[in-house]
Amino acid sequence: MKKSPTAAAAAAPYDAVILDLDGVVTNTALVHLAAWKEAYEAIINDPRYPKDGSRAPFTPDDYYALVDGKPREQGLIGLMASRGVDIPPGTPQDAGGDWTAVGLGAWKNKAYLRRLQEGGVQIFPGTGRFLENLKDAGVATALVTSSRNATPVLAAANLLDSFSVVIDGRVAASHGLAGKPAPDTFLEAARRLDVSVRRAVVVEDAVAGVLAASRGGFGLVVGVDRHGNRADLEAAGADVVINNLAELDLGLVMRDPWLLIYEGMDPEHEGHREALTTLGNGYMGIRGPSAKTAGPAVMPERIWPVCITGFGPRSAREPSRKSTWSTCPTACPWTSAWKAPRGGPGAAWRSSMNVASSIWKRRS
Repeated sequence: MKKSPTAAAAAAPYDAVILDLDGVVTNTALVHLAAWKEAYEAIINDPRYPKDGSRAPFTPDDYYALVDGKPREQGLIGLMASRGVDIPPGTPQDAGGDWTAVGLGAWKNKAYLRRLQEGGVQIFPGTGRFLENLKDAGVATALVTSSRNATPVLAAANLLDSFSVVIDGRVAASHGLAGKPAPDTFLEAARRLDVSVRRAVVVEDAVAGVLAASRGGFGLVVGVDRHGNRADLEAAGADVVINNLAELDLGLVMRDPWLLIYEGMDPEHEGHREALTTLGNGYMGIRGPSAKTAGPAVMPERIWPVCITGFGPRSAREPSRKSTWSTCPTACPWTSAWKAPRGGPGAAWRSSMNVASSIWKRRS
C-alpha cells in the first residue's frame, strides 16, 4: 500500500532534493505538448513520410505515454514506432529537417522555443515556495531534465541560482549518460552533489522519471500528479504521490510533527484525509470536510456525530455492557462521493490540522 500524501507522513530530513524541470518546477508541459503536435503534423504531412504509416492524430495520451520526460530523439523514435514508421537516430551533425530523429527533433525544438518566447515561463506556486524553504534550510538542490533548453527556461523563470547542479540533455549527451527511464542522469546529479542516493529525494511528474529514480535506489521518490496519472506514478515506483509540492514536508517546510497539511483536492485520498482531521472527545467525532465551497471554513460541512450509548466494564468484576455506536440520522452516508471544490478540480484550498491543539483550519 502506498504512503498517504500527507505532509506529516514525510520522512526525516534528507541531504539533497533533485527535481525535474517541466511539470515539476515550470508549467511548460502544455508548451511541449503543443510543440510536439506541431512537429508531428509537419512530419506526417512531409512527402517523405511512408504511405502506409499511420496518420492518427497526436493526442495528450501520446505525449504522456510516448515522449514526456524522455530525450527528444528517443521520444520521436517511440512516437514514430507507434505509427509503424522507423526513423534512424541520426547524428548530432544532422540539420533540422533531415529524415532522422535528430533532424526531425529539431523541428520540435524550434516550435518549442518559439512558443516559449511568445508565452513566457510560469513556475508552479507550490514549487516556488518549496525551493525557497530548501534554500533557507541549506539543503542542496539539483535539476535533472531531458530537455536541452534548461538554461533558457531557468533564466526566463529567474531560477538560475536555485540549483547547485543542473543535468540537462546537453550534459547527458556530452557525458554519454543514458536518458530516463535509465537512472544515469539522477545518479550523476547525486554524485556531483556529493550525497548518497539513499539520502536524496527525487521529485518527478513523468512516469519515465519516476522509473529512473526508483531504479537508481533513491531514498524517497516523489511523484507529482499533474495529469491525473496517480496510479501510473505509483506503479512506476513512486513512494509518495502528491498534487502540489507545498504538501511535501521533508522535515524542512513544517518542523511541527503534530501538524497535518493538505493542499488541493485528491478524491482518491479524501476519505482518509477527512478521517485524519477528525476532532472528537470520546463521545462525538467531527471529520474535517473536503472543500466543496470557496472561502475559509467556519464549521464543517460534513459532520459525523458518533454517539456511545453503552460502555465496557469498569472492572473485571462488572459484567460487560454492550457498546452501541450510531451516527446522527442527518449525517451524510458513508458511501457519498468526494467532489471537487466549486470552480472545478483546480480550485485551490488548504486544510490543516494541529493534532496537539485539536485546531482544524481550512482556507481557499
